[in-house]
Amino acid sequence: MRTSLSNRLPLLAIVGVLGVSVAFGKSGSKGGGAAAPPPKVNTAVTADTTALAAAQSNSAKASAAVADVQDKAWATYSQTPEWTTAQSNADQAQADVDTARQGIKDRLANDPDYQAAVAAQQKAQADLDTAKAGDDPTPDTLMPLANAVLDQERKVNKMESDAADSDDTYRQAKAKLDDANAKRQALKDQFQTSLMSNADYVAAKKSLDDAQKAVAAAQQKLAADSKTAE
Repeated sequence: MRTSLSNRLPLLAIVGVLGVSVAFGKSGSKGGGAAAPPPKVNTAVTADTTALAAAQSNSAKASAAVADVQDKAWATYSQTPEWTTAQSNADQAQADVDTARQGIKDRLANDPDYQAAVAAQQKAQADLDTAKAGDDPTPDTLMPLANAVLDQERKVNKMESDAADSDDTYRQAKAKLDDANAKRQALKDQFQTSLMSNADYVAAKKSLDDAQKAVAAAQQKLAADSKTAE
């Protein structure tokens, strides 16, 4: 049985559409030009970055090892009679200074001039706080008020300092504290010197020094290769 032309037209139309679609599909895969090539990877820079990260990790581990050795050595040193006595003396001297300072404050609290200075300081601060929360918190407004606060603080501090300088109990206590702190610092310095005779510390410190040099070398290589890649 022959297929009439009218019956064949729909079929031809479908084939035509498919043909066009296929053609478009093929041209689509080639159209618009070739895809942009991927960015060139600088393998040297990539390797340098990895090497630097590894060097920094090793340096951090070496630093932690040094701290661990030092902490263990200090745990032993801090229990020696020399250190415990020095620490106890410093603590007592600080307590004596605090007591003397409180005595000065108590006496000043009954001094009319000091009371007036403290009141002026508090008012200056209140004025500044009010201005900050007001409608015109500009530098031109706040700066004079802030300067007034500083001026009043200086006056109060000077009165306290003058009272301390003229107080024999405080001056003696402060001198003892300075002496106690100096002796304690001397023992700390002695401890630091003793670490150079600690084999574990010396080995850990050398590892840290080497690790830090490796970090510096890795940074320099990365910088040089990055510049070359530009």
